[in-house]
Amino acid sequence: MQIAAPAVSEVTVSSRRTFAFRGVLLLIFGLAEGGLVLFWYQVPYVTSSPLTFVLAAFLLADGLAMLVDSVIVLHRRGRWMWLAANALAGITAALIVLLAIRSPLTAFAWWAIATGLLEAWAPLSRHDATSWRITMAALSVALGLFILAGPLRDAVRLLLTIAVFGVLTGGLRVQAARRGIRWIETP
Repeated sequence: MQIAAPAVSEVTVSSRRTFAFRGVLLLIFGLAEGGLVLFWYQVPYVTSSPLTFVLAAFLLADGLAMLVDSVIVLHRRGRWMWLAANALAGITAALIVLLAIRSPLTAFAWWAIATGLLEAWAPLSRHDATSWRITMAALSVALGLFILAGPLRDAVRLLLTIAVFGVLTGGLRVQAARRGIRWIETP
């Protein structure tokens, strides 16, 4: 006797794949940023330009991933507005980081707050909030507020904190996506 597995909508699978991809991006970003900071600490003549480019590349890739996901969800008649808003936040932050040489971390902080609030709003508005998504949203908002409050004036420690955030939330995103996708198996 076969028991039919519940179908998972393609919108959900697409969003979860993007969620996993964004988690991998965060992991790569955290490791690259942490590695560059440690290298920067050892070689004092290296400028902060590579750090800024890694940050901008991450923000742009994350924003573009959200944009692609919002278009896919739009074509499948799903809820796409929060995805598009999240994409706009990422792409805008990437441009600000590249153009506003003096305050790339401030742009990153506002991006973290905006995406954290959007990450929390989306599942809460549909009454399907998961502890994973709420935890990641809270971490993102907390990091943004932490950067804006400025308790760490030492750039190396602040950037290492951002790198740890990338690795921690990237791992959480990948784990949440892995647990969320249920492939329908045929017996």
